[in-house]
Amino acid sequence: MRKEISKAQLGVYSDLFTLAPSRAQRRMLQILEAAIRNYCTIGIENTTYDSIAKTCKISRSLIQHYFQDKDEIFEMVVKYIRVQYQQYAIKAFQQKEDPKERLMAYAESAVRWIHDYPNYQKVWNLFYYYCGVNARWRNLETELVTLGHNRITALLQAGADQGIFPGDHLSKRAKQIQVLITGAIVTGSTEDLPVDFEEFCKNTVEGCLTLALSPQ
Repeated sequence: MRKEISKAQLGVYSDLFTLAPSRAQRRMLQILEAAIRNYCTIGIENTTYDSIAKTCKISRSLIQHYFQDKDEIFEMVVKYIRVQYQQYAIKAFQQKEDPKERLMAYAESAVRWIHDYPNYQKVWNLFYYYCGVNARWRNLETELVTLGHNRITALLQAGADQGIFPGDHLSKRAKQIQVLITGAIVTGSTEDLPVDFEEFCKNTVEGCLTLALSPQ
């Protein structure tokens, strides 16, 4: 029986596609989710049109109709996961009004995302690897990182406007916070933590807040 896509998965379509999800776009999302499951079980190199078709129970020719090659599938998977992550983070900090709490919620959501979407994080770690060996993926990562950096900068700017965060060197401090969060995501998804998850999450949040409050 074909697995239906969830409302949460459909929610990212407004960012991936300019229109509301059509039947064809819903089918594309099924293909992306099937590719993610394949990446996490048999690896990227072993993921083929046939393996994806078998997972989502549609024809190989239909997958080729939507995606011209495996690289195009992988690129769309990466963008899809990034949008999922950003929506998860935005939902967390939008529920807060205080600038400190908004930044803390953003940082905490990044770490909790590892546990709530483990397969997505596994694929993201694979993406990190390919960024180191392929300029195409490194350029894509640069674009995606810039979006995240701009969002953190905006959070700091909002706090600076209220006199809560220092108003100087916002871009630099945003990058430091982003690096800390990225390191926490990689550590939390690839290592045995020296402390329990809640303590690890708390330490990451406190580190981000310290950077936000520290004059440069």
